[in-house]
Amino acid sequence: RAARACVAAALEALPRLGAAGLVPLVGAYADRYVDQGRTPADDHMSRADDISRAKENLTWPR
Repeated sequence: RAARACVAAALEALPRLGAAGLVPLVGAYADRYVDQGRTPADDHMSRADDISRAKENLTWPR
């Protein structure tokens, strides 16, 4: 809830601060991460999990 409030405050303040061009970027970040309860680190962890699973399924020639 706190993260959503921070993003909402940022989205409201950006135009007043002369940074209206950042509104779509911050909005996209909020949609992708904040609203989903995620962080960018979750993307990296998902990739690491995918790599780990792929390695488990490898068969090496003998």
